[in-house]
Amino acid sequence: MFTEDYVLRMINVAVAALVKIIGLKKAGDYQEAQQAIDQALEQLLGLRADIIKRLDDESLLKALTQQGRLDIERLELIADLFKEEGGILAAQSRISESRESYLRSLIYHLETGFGETTQPSVELTGEIERLVQNLGAQDLPDDTLWALFCYYEQTGAYSKADDAIRKMAGRPNLYANIHPELVAFYERLLERPTGELAEGVIDREQVEHKLEKAKQNNSHK
Repeated sequence: MFTEDYVLRMINVAVAALVKIIGLKKAGDYQEAQQAIDQALEQLLGLRADIIKRLDDESLLKALTQQGRLDIERLELIADLFKEEGGILAAQSRISESRESYLRSLIYHLETGFGETTQPSVELTGEIERLVQNLGAQDLPDDTLWALFCYYEQTGAYSKADDAIRKMAGRPNLYANIHPELVAFYERLLERPTGELAEGVIDREQVEHKLEKAKQNNSHK
């Protein structure tokens, strides 16, 4: 188990590494940048980089959890490292590998957002939006798209939440499970103040129409 001082030193080293990695990427020194990413990941998790890359997301999050508390600061840095790796791989036309790194970055940034006790920062929101645009929401795995929907609803981005859950409802393998969630989502929105809906770029009349349509669609199934 890492001490608080040791974790703080790790974080400071990783932040410095990120600055170096961004510079190396801009200079086109992709091999050295990748080595710096691997070293930073190893310092943050205490595991070899090749092992970290093989961990599934649940195992990686577990490695960052002590006494039931997820280390959000380290997770955010790991998310940033995977994002930089995605850019480096894309620059080398390694598109499939790049998407995998970008996807992991998105998943960890979303987890960071869920772990915040206050409204997520503008920086975090911007990172998530850039990753979604890069990956394409329509191409996200089912569980990631669901997490994105939950994040959007939690942060009051209701129009974006609506778009995400309707994309899920449009997937034949998900419709039976998602349709009740779609109806429940619209019902929750109608309980929100009109001004809050407006801030989420959706209006009450729209929601009422969408709810009625969703109920009708269900009755025809």
